[in-house]
Amino acid sequence: MPDNLMSPDTKVDLTNCDREPIHILGHVQTFGCLLSVTSDWIINHASRNISEHIGLNTEDVIGQHLRTILPAETMEELLRHVQSLTTRDAVERMFAMRLRRDDDQLYSVGMHISGGSIVLEFEPQAPRGHTDYMSHVRPMLDRIKQARNVTELCQAAARQIKALTGFD
Repeated sequence: MPDNLMSPDTKVDLTNCDREPIHILGHVQTFGCLLSVTSDWIINHASRNISEHIGLNTEDVIGQHLRTILPAETMEELLRHVQSLTTRDAVERMFAMRLRRDDDQLYSVGMHISGGSIVLEFEPQAPRGHTDYMSHVRPMLDRIKQARNVTELCQAAARQIKALTGFD
């Protein structure tokens, strides 16, 4: 094991938390689930509890195209939002998304890039009467603020408006 990583059995505390390998896929909170896909949306990792959320076992989803697992509208949202991941540390958040075609349970989704994979973290969402669009605004403004000139600013703003509205 490289010197900068710790054994999974090591207790993490303030003296060693800087070496905790949080960038390596591992355990997830039990209330949510995780899928990782390749750049062409083939599932290459799934949390053990995925069956509780999508009704399929981990072994059944590995190697499948994400489009065969998720509802079409959810897949469309993911495809639209992945374009906003323009920097290495970018995280895209989406809300009110379904994981099953036969279930109305809504999830919030966090999406980021890790190595060559797109990582999707799903958390069940409490029923609400509307989507919280304000939670989209802060990350969008943060991405726009990273622009170094007017051209980059306009391109970033256009990408964010497209992600929010769906209009090209």
